[in-house]
Amino acid sequence: MDTKTVNITAERTDAEALALAQLLKRGTMETEREPSADERAGMDWWNSLPESERAAYVKQKRDEYAEDVDIYKLASEMLVDDIVAGNALRAELIKRLAYAETKAHEFPARRNGVYPV
Repeated sequence: MDTKTVNITAERTDAEALALAQLLKRGTMETEREPSADERAGMDWWNSLPESERAAYVKQKRDEYAEDVDIYKLASEMLVDDIVAGNALRAELIKRLAYAETKAHEFPARRNGVYPV
Protein backbone atom coordinates (compact mmCIF):
# COMPACT_ATOMS: atom_id res chain seq x y z
CA MET A 1 0.00 0.00 0.00
CA ASP A 2 1.32 3.41 -0.92
CA THR A 3 2.09 5.88 1.83
CA LYS A 4 -0.03 9.01 1.57
CA THR A 5 0.98 12.37 2.94
CA VAL A 6 -1.80 14.62 4.13
CA ASN A 7 -1.32 18.26 4.98
CA ILE A 8 -3.52 18.94 8.01
CA THR A 9 -3.91 22.71 8.11
CA ALA A 10 -4.84 25.00 10.98
CA GLU A 11 -8.35 25.28 9.52
CA ARG A 12 -9.18 21.75 10.63
CA THR A 13 -10.51 21.14 14.10
CA ASP A 14 -8.78 18.57 16.30
CA ALA A 15 -11.70 16.14 15.95
CA GLU A 16 -11.76 16.54 12.18
CA ALA A 17 -8.00 16.00 11.96
CA LEU A 18 -8.28 12.90 14.17
CA ALA A 19 -11.13 11.48 12.08
CA LEU A 20 -9.20 12.14 8.88
CA ALA A 21 -6.08 10.47 10.30
CA GLN A 22 -8.14 7.42 11.35
CA LEU A 23 -9.70 7.24 7.90
CA LEU A 24 -6.30 7.34 6.24
CA LYS A 25 -4.90 4.77 8.68
CA ARG A 26 -7.66 2.33 7.69
CA GLY A 27 -6.75 2.81 4.04
CA THR A 28 -9.01 3.53 1.16
CA MET A 29 -12.71 2.92 1.27
CA GLU A 30 -14.05 -0.18 -0.40
CA THR A 31 -14.81 0.87 -3.96
CA GLU A 32 -14.55 -2.46 -5.77
CA ARG A 33 -17.65 -4.37 -4.78
CA GLU A 34 -20.25 -6.26 -6.70
CA PRO A 35 -23.33 -4.11 -7.42
CA SER A 36 -26.64 -5.27 -6.00
CA ALA A 37 -29.41 -6.55 -8.26
CA ASP A 38 -31.21 -3.17 -8.08
CA GLU A 39 -28.02 -1.27 -8.88
CA ARG A 40 -27.27 -3.63 -11.76
CA ALA A 41 -30.79 -3.17 -13.16
CA GLY A 42 -30.40 0.62 -12.95
CA MET A 43 -27.02 0.50 -14.68
CA ASP A 44 -28.39 -1.76 -17.41
CA TRP A 45 -31.32 0.61 -17.95
CA TRP A 46 -29.07 3.68 -18.06
CA ASN A 47 -26.64 2.01 -20.46
CA SER A 48 -29.51 0.97 -22.74
CA LEU A 49 -30.67 4.62 -22.95
CA PRO A 50 -29.28 6.27 -26.10
CA GLU A 51 -26.74 9.06 -25.48
CA SER A 52 -29.01 11.57 -27.21
CA GLU A 53 -31.85 10.93 -24.71
CA ARG A 54 -29.76 10.97 -21.51
CA ALA A 55 -29.47 14.77 -21.24
CA ALA A 56 -33.22 15.20 -21.75
CA TYR A 57 -33.95 12.54 -19.10
CA VAL A 58 -31.63 14.18 -16.57
CA LYS A 59 -33.18 17.61 -17.25
CA GLN A 60 -36.69 16.17 -16.82
CA LYS A 61 -35.79 14.54 -13.48
CA ARG A 62 -34.10 17.72 -12.22
CA ASP A 63 -37.19 19.74 -13.12
CA GLU A 64 -39.43 17.24 -11.29
CA TYR A 65 -37.17 17.42 -8.25
CA ALA A 66 -37.11 21.22 -8.27
CA GLU A 67 -40.92 21.21 -8.49
CA ASP A 68 -41.37 18.82 -5.56
CA VAL A 69 -38.55 19.85 -3.22
CA ASP A 70 -38.04 23.40 -1.99
CA ILE A 71 -34.80 23.19 -0.02
CA TYR A 72 -35.30 26.62 1.58
CA LYS A 73 -38.75 25.64 2.84
CA LEU A 74 -37.31 22.43 4.28
CA ALA A 75 -34.55 24.43 5.96
CA SER A 76 -37.10 26.81 7.47
CA GLU A 77 -38.94 23.81 8.95
CA MET A 78 -35.63 22.60 10.46
CA LEU A 79 -35.60 19.42 8.34
CA VAL A 80 -32.34 20.41 6.66
CA ASP A 81 -29.32 21.50 8.70
CA ASP A 82 -27.08 22.78 5.96
CA ILE A 83 -26.55 22.82 2.21
CA VAL A 84 -23.09 21.41 1.57
CA ALA A 85 -21.25 21.58 -1.73
CA GLY A 86 -20.28 18.21 -3.14
CA ASN A 87 -16.55 18.88 -2.86
CA ALA A 88 -16.92 19.70 0.87
CA LEU A 89 -19.26 16.84 1.75
CA ARG A 90 -16.59 14.38 2.92
CA ALA A 91 -15.01 16.90 5.31
CA GLU A 92 -18.44 17.88 6.64
CA LEU A 93 -19.39 14.26 7.29
CA ILE A 94 -16.08 13.60 9.05
CA LYS A 95 -16.61 16.67 11.24
CA ARG A 96 -20.19 15.77 12.17
CA LEU A 97 -19.46 12.11 12.84
CA ALA A 98 -16.46 13.02 15.01
CA TYR A 99 -18.71 15.36 17.00
CA ALA A 100 -21.42 12.72 17.39
CA GLU A 101 -18.85 10.15 18.51
CA THR A 102 -17.65 12.31 21.40
CA LYS A 103 -21.01 13.79 22.39
CA ALA A 104 -21.92 13.01 25.99
CA HIS A 105 -25.55 12.18 26.59
CA GLU A 106 -26.60 13.35 30.04
CA PHE A 107 -30.11 12.78 31.25
CA PRO A 108 -31.54 14.37 34.39
CA ALA A 109 -32.38 12.15 37.35
CA ARG A 110 -36.02 11.11 37.43
CA ARG A 111 -38.12 12.72 40.10
CA ASN A 112 -40.87 10.17 39.91
CA GLY A 113 -39.69 6.74 38.97
CA VAL A 114 -41.89 4.23 37.17
CA TYR A 115 -43.15 1.69 39.70
CA PRO A 116 -43.50 -1.95 38.67
CA VAL A 117 -47.03 -3.18 38.22
